Amino acid sequence: MVTTFIQSLSFGGLAIIGAFIVQAFAITLISVFTRDPGINSIFELNNTFLAITIIALIEEVFRIALIKKLIDISNNSNILFKGFSFGFGFSMIELFFISQSVQLNPSILSLVSVFMFHVLISMFTFYKLNKHRYTIQVIISLLIAVSAHIIYNILVNTLT
Repeated sequence: MVTTFIQSLSFGGLAIIGAFIVQAFAITLISVFTRDPGINSIFELNNTFLAITIIALIEEVFRIALIKKLIDISNNSNILFKGFSFGFGFSMIELFFISQSVQLNPSILSLVSVFMFHVLISMFTFYKLNKHRYTIQVIISLLIAVSAHIIYNILVNTLT
């Protein structure tokens, strides 16, 4: 059980770190193409629908890719526990980066919501991908996760 927790936690952390690297590359491209050298962080882009969509898509692609890999290399037991552990690792790394951002001053409620959102989406994705491994199910899971992420990000931006 401890091994499962650590493995899933690590995969969740790797997923968000990979997503942040790709997001940093996307920021660089956007700042070059928009000729706006003031864009230094993905958080500065967070107020446009395009940016919210790109952020969500990148994070969910990494989440699904690593969840799929974790399902492939492990047994099919404890799926919800693995989803929780994965989401825990994912959200803890994201919360660390959010806490280091000078632009943000997150409330406790928003930090808890980030944690809960990522845990729930990871548990949902683990359940869906473990049950249905066909390409169409992966695409459907991605669309659901990205849509939920976009709605969540819009709500957070609107309420803060």
